Amino acid sequence: MSQDATYRVFDKGDFQIRLAYINPEPLIVGSSHDAAMIVAGKRLSSKSAWIIMLESAWKYVDDHQSHSKYMQMASHNIAKDFLNLGGDRHTAFRVAEAILEHIPDLLTMPPYIKPQVSAGHVEGKIDGHSISTEIYH
Repeated sequence: MSQDATYRVFDKGDFQIRLAYINPEPLIVGSSHDAAMIVAGKRLSSKSAWIIMLESAWKYVDDHQSHSKYMQMASHNIAKDFLNLGGDRHTAFRVAEAILEHIPDLLTMPPYIKPQVSAGHVEGKIDGHSISTEIYH
């Protein structure tokens, strides 16, 4: 993931919560970038991350703004298998709390705005008037 796709990063000690824009279908030209929460470890042995797409964030919160059953299961798997922090209940709870804390941040991320890249500069004359413009793609 490129650095410019990162919206915000929250340090949680031995792991991070990263809000970013990712392209879920990179092989489709012109496909949009979607908001996502990425839970990633900071240890070198942690080479994978858990990605929560905006459209599936509802699975992690119940009607009382608390941990859903899905969150309880997922946080244990995230801590143990993705962050390599072990499968104890305390660590799973820390991961669940961090996700729950930043779900509102995920929900309020602004839409992705593709950075404009200059393709060149054009100058010319129309009806005797000079024009100059930048071309973007």
